[in-house]
Amino acid sequence: MKLHLVFIIILSFSIFLSGCTDQGVKIVKPSQEEVSQIKPIGDKISKELVMTLQKELKAAVQKGGLNEAINVCNMKAIPLTSIIADATDKVVHIKRTTYQFRNPDNAPDKTEMAALDYYKSLINEQKDIPPFYIQKIKKDEKTYYNYYKPMKVKAICLNCHGDTEKIKPEILKEIYKLYPDDRAVNYKNGDFRGLIRISIE
Repeated sequence: MKLHLVFIIILSFSIFLSGCTDQGVKIVKPSQEEVSQIKPIGDKISKELVMTLQKELKAAVQKGGLNEAINVCNMKAIPLTSIIADATDKVVHIKRTTYQFRNPDNAPDKTEMAALDYYKSLINEQKDIPPFYIQKIKKDEKTYYNYYKPMKVKAICLNCHGDTEKIKPEILKEIYKLYPDDRAVNYKNGDFRGLIRISIE
C-alpha cells in the first residue's frame, strides 16, 4: 500500500478519534511529515521483534517441544520486547496487545483498544487492512506516537491458540496452569491476532 494512501486512512480515522480522551489522553491526527518520520522507526523495531520472537520459539520447539515454546511466551516474550526497546536510540516502549489476550499484561488500554477497533472495523467490512497504523497521542504537555503493526495467526500458532478441542490436552493443561483466565484460543489460520504497539517519544 502506498504511503499516501495509508496516510489518508490514518487521517480519516484520526478525525473520528480526535475527541477520544481518557484521563487527559487525546488522540489527534498525525501530519504526513510525522507519519514519514515515525513509520521507518516502527517498521524496523516491529520487524526485529517478530524475527527475534520467531527465532526464540523455533529454538524452544526444537529443544523441548510445544511445552518449551509456551515457557518462552510466558517468561521471555515481554523481557525480549524490553531488550529490543533498550537497544534503539529512541525512547520507545513495546507491547503486544489484542482483544483475546493470554497474558493480562497484554490487555489493551484505551488508545490500543481504539486501534484494535479500527482494524476490526476494516475486517468486518471485508476491506484490506493497512500494514501499519499511527496515532499521535497528547497527554498533558507531552506528545508521543503509537505505531501499530498487525499480527495474523499462522498455522504453527494453532498448536497453542487454535480450537481447544484440537489442542493437545497436555498443552491446554499447561496453558491454563500458567494463564487461568486465558482468552487466546479458538483462532483459525489467517485470523487477525492483534497488534504490536510501539510508543515512540
